[in-house]
Amino acid sequence: MFSKSQDREVDARAPAKPTPQPAATPRNSGRVGPTILAPDVVIKGDITTNGDILIDGVVEGDIQAKSLTVGQDASLTGELVAEEIQVKGKVNGAIRGRLVQLASTARVDGSVLHEALNVESGAVFEGNCRHSSDPLAEKAKTNTSSNKTEKQPDEGLTVNEMIEKVEKKAAFG
Repeated sequence: MFSKSQDREVDARAPAKPTPQPAATPRNSGRVGPTILAPDVVIKGDITTNGDILIDGVVEGDIQAKSLTVGQDASLTGELVAEEIQVKGKVNGAIRGRLVQLASTARVDGSVLHEALNVESGAVFEGNCRHSSDPLAEKAKTNTSSNKTEKQPDEGLTVNEMIEKVEKKAAFG
């Protein structure tokens, strides 16, 4: 009854049978919610995702996503490209999206290329905006003070030099 039989003995030197492992699944399969970058996150570099992203931290680089939300305390420097973009924080750079929404807390310095644009009262927008039937395929033309490369005619003049210039123009008509 309690005796060992030859059938049940296990040889310790024999290789063990491999344990079946579950099949590997893609990293983003079944993703339900957005990728969230917390307020203490600082990223210097580009971000690309096929999903949704919510940024509450600081990003210095271009972002490409399906849907992008810039949180109220977020600060982004670079180009934003997405189907839907909602800005509640600060953006310095170009925005390209089919639906672009600037909340009342938004601070945008740059160009916006859009199919539909919604700007709430209180939003601050310094730059230009242009409608496009396909903003994701077009490149935005940036024209902000932070990325101008051309020297302006009066750039670098003192107040006295500017007054002199105006007086000369007035004298010569």
